[in-house]
Amino acid sequence: MRYLLTFESFHIRDNNKAVSTNGIPLIVYRADHFERTDFYSTAYGSEPGIYFTTDKKYAETYGWFITVANVILKNPLIVSNINDITDWNFDSIELKDFGYDGLMYTDKETGESIVYTFYDEQVHVLKQYSLHD
Repeated sequence: MRYLLTFESFHIRDNNKAVSTNGIPLIVYRADHFERTDFYSTAYGSEPGIYFTTDKKYAETYGWFITVANVILKNPLIVSNINDITDWNFDSIELKDFGYDGLMYTDKETGESIVYTFYDEQVHVLKQYSLHD
């Protein structure tokens, strides 16, 4: 029998690292040019995974269909310099082999967090909306 867990209980049980300093799951945003029913890793080209940011306005500059979500990261690679994400040639397959399930960076001045998840099931969609509604 399969038991359904609320996101809060899943968060507590699995030691989610994508949380605020208070331990509350981060609210993150992603923009696309179409409605998404799933999130596949964009682990090719310039992005190492499924991209989210805590900055709603910044996310809205990338598309008009917005996803608001929590993400579950148990063992992310914590990046201390934002340029490392673009300067390094991240290979999500190699990072997965080392046991990482995503990347995370938090800007110490602005507080904005950038999160990459490697797996669709790490995304817990809270709501979706269009900027054109």
